Amino acid sequence: MDLAQRVADNLGIARPQAEAALSSVFTAIRMSVDPGVFAQVTAAVPEAETWMRGIRLAGGRTGEIVALAGPAALARQLAAAGLTEQHITKLGATLSGALAELLPKDVFRQVAARVPLLAS
Repeated sequence: MDLAQRVADNLGIARPQAEAALSSVFTAIRMSVDPGVFAQVTAAVPEAETWMRGIRLAGGRTGEIVALAGPAALARQLAAAGLTEQHITKLGATLSGALAELLPKDVFRQVAARVPLLAS
């Protein structure tokens, strides 16, 4: 499954914008779950590592990554990637469906419990 293209198509956005959104979401997941759970996520979605390398830097300064410490911070990061509220809602539904297909049920439940965007 080409998750970036699926997101781009479902949201009606360009692929680079979808990849920027995925970068923010997977960084939020990484910061929210324990390393063992995240290893299962990256095993199911190996492209996540590549997307996370592209996370936007705050103010364009090297090493100053915007913290994704909660739902409001993630929403701000997605808005900075150019997504509207409607896009963010569709992104949550799209990723929730895709990750529910790719991850073991218990892993998906843990991720969705920690990243509310995916609880849809």
